[in-house]
Formats: sequence, C-alpha cells, structure tokens
Amino acid sequence: MIRTLLVACLLALLASTRASAQAPSAAEEFQRGLEAFEQDRIEAALAHFRSALELDPRDAVRFNIALCLEQLGQHREAAEEYERAASSDEVPEEARRLAAAQAEVNRARLAELRATGWPGARLSVDGHARCTLPCATREDPGAHEIAATLDGRTWSESVQLRAGERVILSVVEPPARVVAAPAEPVVESGWTPAIGWLGGLGISLGLAGTGATIGLGWHAESLHAQYVLAPSLDGAREGSAFRDATNVSLSIAIAGAALFLLDLIVGTGR
Repeated sequence: MIRTLLVACLLALLASTRASAQAPSAAEEFQRGLEAFEQDRIEAALAHFRSALELDPRDAVRFNIALCLEQLGQHREAAEEYERAASSDEVPEEARRLAAAQAEVNRARLAELRATGWPGARLSVDGHARCTLPCATREDPGAHEIAATLDGRTWSESVQLRAGERVILSVVEPPARVVAAPAEPVVESGWTPAIGWLGGLGISLGLAGTGATIGLGWHAESLHAQYVLAPSLDGAREGSAFRDATNVSLSIAIAGAALFLLDLIVGTGR
C-alpha cells in the first residue's frame, strides 16, 4: 500500500500520544481503524475512527477521520474535520499545521454553488440543509440533487459539479397551490311537487288539446278567410265544424290543466 511518509508518521504520532489515554474500548476501535487504513480499507477505517471518537471524544482522532474522508473524495466534510483538528490544543503542533494545510487543499477541491431567486426558501443538497436563498455553498464534485423549499412548496434540480468550478442556479418559485373553495350546500326547498297518475293524465290531455286547438284553429281561420271571399253554404258548414272542433280541443286542454292542478293539490304522487 502506497502512503506518503508524512501521513504514516502522523498516524503513528496520533496513535502513540492518544491511545494510552483512551478508554480500552475506544483504544481498540482506534487500533482497528489504523489496521484497516493500512490495509486500504478506508470505509472500515473511517467507521472505526468515528466509533473511537464517540466512545472517547478527542480531537486528535479527527485528523484520522479527515484523512479517511479525503481518501473517499468527501472533501467538504474532510475540510471541516481538518479545521477542527487544526484549532484543537489536544492535537500536537506539527499535526495542527498539517491539518490546516490539508483543510485548504480540500477546500480548493470543492465546487462553489450559488443559488438565486425565491428569497427565503431553504436550500438543501442531497437532503442536507445548507442555507437560505439567496446564498452560496461549497460542495464535493459529482452529481447532486439540489432542492429549495418554502411554505410546503418545493423546487428541485439535479446538477453535476466539477472541482474548482462555480455554478449559479436560478431557483424558480413554484406556483402557489390553489385550494378549491368548499361547495355551497344544497338547500332543499320545503315543498317539491310530485306528479302522480292524475297529473300525468292532465299533462297528456293538456298537450294534446293545445296542439289540436292550434291546428284546428288555424284551419278554421283559413276557411273563414275563404268564405269571406266566396260565400257558400258548404263553406259555412265546414267552417262551423272546425270551429266546434277547435272549441272541443280547447276544452280538452283546459281539462288537462285542471287535472294537473288537482293532482298537485291532492298529491296522488306522494
């Protein structure tokens, strides 16, 4: 396994200066982390170092955590851990100087993401909250899912970032959700007409009588006009017959209307 001499010396330094002061379980986790790191099992080493830090919080272990994160390409978190180690009195001076330098190296590998638009929305990267728009954040190179959320509305976009580049995202505020107004309650009237058999008969008679009255009446008027122009006994008789038929039809229509009204009053349909 290829590692720089400086990194190897630093791991040995941290192990020798801190392992004796750690609780036994934390010391075991730290030692397992060193072994995994030397075997190039970086993810396993990171898990052991984090476990050691949780069991016995000591900032010296943060350098080892940062080194693992850097090897895994997680430069944003690596820079943060390096900076914590560089500012801690628990870490030897030589290690603090190296941690500060490595923090700058990892910061330089990040991409700058600037988000504009939709003021007040909360920006998140891969589900992790970052800042409030408009704002800027530095992220690891690679594919990311960017989202902005405010008042239950969400905007999202996938981006591909490269080391050292600056990307500007214009966040478009989603339209407000339209809430439909509640439907007006249907108020039933106190009385609803119900048509029974008597009303149905009245409607039928009324329609038939009305239609016949119109047709016969029109024909009777036509005969009357002919009689005025050329009076004759046959014309008078025919006109009289159609007038009588018209009157009968009118009577039928009136009777139908009367039956319909009677049905509404009596209520044969209820």
